[in-house]
Amino acid sequence: MRCGGLTVDPYRTVGRVRGILAVGAVADITVLDRDPRAVNPETLGDAVVLLTLVDGRVVIDANDQRAVSS
Repeated sequence: MRCGGLTVDPYRTVGRVRGILAVGAVADITVLDRDPRAVNPETLGDAVVLLTLVDGRVVIDANDQRAVSS
């Protein structure tokens, strides 16, 4: 299944042309509590962020109550 609409395509819209998804590469990624492709778009704002990585570092972790520093 192609997920370009959620990965590569938005990256390109902001003028970025490089980027890979590969073992060892750093990542900016957000993990939600639901599949954004499978919910009503009007309720997507109710999704809970479980985990966010920026440059490969955890910046939000719903399971960690401590503030995560950058």
